[in-house]
Amino acid sequence: MEPRIRYANTVDEVTIAFWTLGEGRPLVSMPTVPFSNTLAEWRVPEWRLWYEQLAQRRTLVRYDGRGTGLTDRSETEFSIDAQIKDLEAVVDRLGFGRFALFAQFYGGPVAIAYAVRHPERVSHLLLWHTFAKASDYIQSSQAQAILPLLQHDWELFTETLSHTRLGWSKGEQARRFAALMRESVTQETMLAAMPTLMEYDVTELLPEGGSPTLLLHRREFPASHVGLPASIASQIPDARLALVEGDTGAPFAENPAPVLEAINEFLGDGAPVPAVGVPSTTSQLPAEPLSAREVEVLRLIADGLSNQQIAERLVVSLGTVKTHVNNIYGKFGVGSRTQAIARARELNLL
Repeated sequence: MEPRIRYANTVDEVTIAFWTLGEGRPLVSMPTVPFSNTLAEWRVPEWRLWYEQLAQRRTLVRYDGRGTGLTDRSETEFSIDAQIKDLEAVVDRLGFGRFALFAQFYGGPVAIAYAVRHPERVSHLLLWHTFAKASDYIQSSQAQAILPLLQHDWELFTETLSHTRLGWSKGEQARRFAALMRESVTQETMLAAMPTLMEYDVTELLPEGGSPTLLLHRREFPASHVGLPASIASQIPDARLALVEGDTGAPFAENPAPVLEAINEFLGDGAPVPAVGVPSTTSQLPAEPLSAREVEVLRLIADGLSNQQIAERLVVSLGTVKTHVNNIYGKFGVGSRTQAIARARELNLL
């Protein structure tokens, strides 16, 4: 049976469609901006099973943001502030005082901004394959190759993006996801949204995060190196990074059990779901987080580069590199490169 669609109104008078499933403490699943269609997602077997599993131990809330899915399609404002208004309308409509928040990709910066503004309401923040600064994400070769298609060939754009997100081996599943994208939002709305989405940047807000945060990422996902979520996690107080095996960008598309295990453990909702295959790994990051540059230096150390080679690669002085290395040693509580690499692997930073 399909979930019952309900509606909430934002402060700027946009009607937001949403549904709820299950009972217990609430978990709000934000839209995968700008692709969202709650009813069409439910009709995809893998997606429906994912939602049903998430709702086994809690009240799951899923909604369509403005301009997408079953929500008002005439509104095409996709700024972070506008997206926050959509979220606020739904949680206020349901009367939630405190809730966990799950966001993916471009929804991540919105969730981070909301959690910083309202730490008293966000009990847990879960971020899947996300980023703080959109330009960090779209620098990937995959993004640069796909973006030009948006203006010239909408179907090819969605098909290519779908295969990039889900993996090139996911033939029929990727085609269904591409069709869902086209059902979620129009090409015109997507074109109008992209300039705003590409300006998302909440980097300065990361140290202000007050909610327990879990970043989830598949190790081999080609569109985003694991160093990106590791850098974010190192800057958010009380943040953890969970890595699961695989190369797909959808949590439900490839062995979702380790993802569910990490989520259930993080939220504290009973015993974890048994993992199938290689389990996820969650590690507590250092009390004093590594900076983005220190994570970058750490990765180059693991690649076997000397301090001089790192300085040349990053176009900085040798003294600057030595300072970064000493900072890494101090934060990790180690005294050598070998120990730093071992500690970084324990923390899933490599």
